Amino acid sequence: MLFLKPKYERKAIQSYKEHFGTLPDIDSPNTFCEKLINRIKYKTDTPFFQELADKYTVREYVKEKIGDEYLIPLIDCFDNYQTVLDNLEQYKGTVIKPNHGSGMVYVVPQKLVKSDYQEAKKKFKKWTRRDFAKRHGERHYANIPRKFLVEQFVGSRNMLPVDYKIHLFRDIEGGFNYTLETVSGRGSSQVQSSYFVNNVTTSSIGDYQLSTHEQKKVLEAVELSKQLLGVLEYARVDWYILENNIYFGEITLTPAAGVDEDINNDLNEIMGSFWHMSLIKY
Repeated sequence: MLFLKPKYERKAIQSYKEHFGTLPDIDSPNTFCEKLINRIKYKTDTPFFQELADKYTVREYVKEKIGDEYLIPLIDCFDNYQTVLDNLEQYKGTVIKPNHGSGMVYVVPQKLVKSDYQEAKKKFKKWTRRDFAKRHGERHYANIPRKFLVEQFVGSRNMLPVDYKIHLFRDIEGGFNYTLETVSGRGSSQVQSSYFVNNVTTSSIGDYQLSTHEQKKVLEAVELSKQLLGVLEYARVDWYILENNIYFGEITLTPAAGVDEDINNDLNEIMGSFWHMSLIKY
């Protein structure tokens, strides 16, 4: 069944052509981004996708699969942003995020002034209206009941933690392939993405170097991601590492709405070869 409206498909095609220099083949996809757009077009309107995309309900899924020790502690959860604003004083130093999308994070300052309340209200109001289904055709976000989560801050006070994003692919012979994407310098002007294909030592794109400790923890996260993959043939599972702890971030089913501009042509081909759509069971 077709779910991707023509205007979203045209937008995805245009973005793909601008970045990769060629038109995508969406209905007979070979590259990674072609397969992402194909998933958006045909597969995202399922309850299971919604469960995983919802940052609140996915917590129960993670708890059942690998245990709640990998969840960032949840301090509070509200159905509307006004309740969050009314209680903002007691959430200093925490992270507030909505449950119905990605890339929306507000770190509450330790010292709140009037302008902080104004900034928070502006962000929360904007986020509430944001609809990824209408913006990009990502149908699994369409019916998520709006909530605001208040979580413990993970990382140092000076910078958001490195994001370890594991693109995990189920192999046709029963194994797995993965591409590790690290995002460092978040919240600053020095954001950098690096990619590692089936290893944690040598990057294919970017200059980020994982310490020995990071390498060990990332490999642990890869194994945990395999348990979270469930019936899926592909998903991106995000993690944070804080000393000896690994924390689950989110499960992303359609990264960058189908066109990840940090991925070059070679990696687009490699990751596409990892993705066996014949294994789809949903």
